[in-house]
Parts: sequence; structure tokens; C-alpha cells
Amino acid sequence: MLINYIRTLILYVLVVIAMRLMGKKQIGQLQPSEFVIALMLSELATFPIQDTAIPLLYGVLPILTLVSLEIAVSILLLKSGRLRSLLEGDEAIIIKHGVLQESVMQKMRYNINDVLEELRSSGITDIREVEYAILETNGNLSIVPKAQKRPVCADDLKLQLKADSFYFPIINNGTFNNLGLINSGLSAEKARLILKKKGIKNEKKVFFAAADENGNIYAQLEGGKVI
Repeated sequence: MLINYIRTLILYVLVVIAMRLMGKKQIGQLQPSEFVIALMLSELATFPIQDTAIPLLYGVLPILTLVSLEIAVSILLLKSGRLRSLLEGDEAIIIKHGVLQESVMQKMRYNINDVLEELRSSGITDIREVEYAILETNGNLSIVPKAQKRPVCADDLKLQLKADSFYFPIINNGTFNNLGLINSGLSAEKARLILKKKGIKNEKKVFFAAADENGNIYAQLEGGKVI
């Protein structure tokens, strides 16, 4: 029983590291080759767990091989457009100037219901409102509405707006977030001084705090009070 537990733990850690090395992507964003690798990793990890007679190395070596192959292929794809087109395919225009491209849809085996579902998820109910709809290589449909159907922005109204401040989390459950401190340009000591000016003497009492690059901090104390 203990052996099964240890083997499962080892393979779990190995697969997590493998997926981490492959990059942060959701399943819907994986390219075909990446999706195949992910499926094979899951299968390879289960065999040594299910059958203790199979040496653990028989699962570890194929996983390491696949991860090495994926990293090598990713590097090659960055340098070769032809290879990228061969393995990942090319994007396809499904709608052009409000008109469905029938030949392209047939080639990509993409039916009208698929198109309508994607349009509805983007808040569009009329195909004629779409300037371009492009089927990306990862299977997502990128939709560009016609100019008159796009939301009005500040540039359209000739407005000069002040840039929004971006707040980075610097305290989580009373503990400083080092990455957030670095991104905001603060040190833990400087953050403590700013918090003391707000009447907070101990960061351990802070449930959450965030800071922008200008040194502005807001904090939520335990109990829900925001300062």
C-alpha cells in the first residue's frame, strides 16, 4: 500500500512538472501536438500506478522523453514557419465582410451551428454584424465586429483619459507576497510604513492588501474592513 502511495506521488509530481514545462495553457488553447502529448502523459502515468509489477522507470522514462520532445518541437516551431504550418495548421477565415465562407467551412469541417454558438457567446446574433471571424489554429474563433457595431471608445470621442493604476497583491492572509512587492516597487519595510500611516501596526491582521507602482496601498483587514 505504501509503495502505491509513493509511486503515485512521484508520478503526480513528475506530470505536474512536465505540464509546467510545457507552459501555462488551458485545454482549449492547446495546439494539436500539445493536446496529444497531454493525453499520452496521462496514460503513461496511470500504468505504473495501476500495476505495481511494472517498474516505475517504465513510466518515468517515456514521460521525460515526451516532455523533451515537446520542448524541442516548440523551439523548432519558433524558428520554422513551414513546420509550424505543417504541425499546427493555419488560421482560416470563416466569415468575411458579414458573409460565411462556405468552401473554407467545408474544408475545416466547421458547421453553421458552431459559428452561431461562438457568435452568441460573444454577444452577436447577426452574422452580418461581423467583419471577420477567424478560426485559429487552437480551435478558437476570433471575432472582429464591423466598425459601426463595435463599442465606442475614448479615441472615438476624442477624450484624454488618465491611465488606470494596476494594483498588485502584496499581502495574502497576513503574509507578504514577494512577487507583488517586486512588481509594485515596494519593499516589505516600506509597505509596513505605509500601513502604519493607515493605522495598521501588524500585517498579520491584514487579510488582503494590494499596491500600485506609485506606492498607493489599500488593505482589507480580518473581518472585512477596507482601509
